[in-house]
Amino acid sequence: MSEYIDLEDYLASEATSSDKTEQGIYAHFAEKCSTVPYRDDVLFVFDHERDFDRLNHLIQFHPRNSPTVPYHIYHYIVISYCYSGKMVYEIDGEGLEIQAGDFLILDRHVPHKVFPTGPEDLGINIILSDYFFSHRYINRVSKQRSYEQFMIELMNMDSKHIHYMLIHAQDDQLSRQCVDNILNERVINMEGSDDIIDSFIMILLTHLPRLEAYQTNLVFSLHKHRELVDEILVYIKHNYAQGNLNEASATIGYDVSYVSKLIKQITGHTFKELVNEERMKRSLALIQNKEIPIYEIAQSVGISNLTTFYKRFQQYTGKTPKQYRDEL
Repeated sequence: MSEYIDLEDYLASEATSSDKTEQGIYAHFAEKCSTVPYRDDVLFVFDHERDFDRLNHLIQFHPRNSPTVPYHIYHYIVISYCYSGKMVYEIDGEGLEIQAGDFLILDRHVPHKVFPTGPEDLGINIILSDYFFSHRYINRVSKQRSYEQFMIELMNMDSKHIHYMLIHAQDDQLSRQCVDNILNERVINMEGSDDIIDSFIMILLTHLPRLEAYQTNLVFSLHKHRELVDEILVYIKHNYAQGNLNEASATIGYDVSYVSKLIKQITGHTFKELVNEERMKRSLALIQNKEIPIYEIAQSVGISNLTTFYKRFQQYTGKTPKQYRDEL
């Protein structure tokens, strides 16, 4: 049995053509989605609890001959690929046309509508679950600044996103091959197909920035970076005794590995070094009260091993705790 299908025939078949009316789509959305007022119309909100059936992705067609799809938002990242023809979007009031070969990556909660498609206009939607990105992925993010910042925002679980990126890949063979392989695995649906699709999505996301042909509405500056680090410093100020990087990252909604790198980039220190510095500052304040035993000071700042406390204190001040206290 062949593991490959004739994609050209399949994509030209009725399986990728719509027979729905605009009224039918509205009725379908109204049945499964809640609505909120939006731009003199309504915005359909797809439920966050989307059924991925334990997968990391959903692969769907935006079919040919489809009527207008009204304004809606997903709670998930969507990669829309124009397979043939063209597709016309309106994103938060802004018109955007993508041609065959273009990728449109929509962050969570981006209001968008899609205008009617003709007999040659076919789109592929790759919807990513919240579990798609792993901590390892951030280490492979492109050094292309705009793309890197955009991908970092995708990994941020904050709910206030309106970011998108349009990537022009019309003549790029590798990205087209990735999409073809994703579609083939989606249709044959054999054992291992889901893992193979995940791998091709990762290849795609890693390869696309090499094209250097993209546009985005994301504005992410050094000022924003500093604001995030300031939030981490406030966290450390109030939670120095526990010094938990995972918890600190969760408070600002960013990936742990990204936060670690950002702290080092902006402050020149690691998270552990900043926590230790705050602990030592607190120790200096407490040690002035000669009624408090040294071991209690160590425990109160989150260092349970007294030898470790003595070593860090001496590295920080050049004196042992006793010497420091005696010289006050």
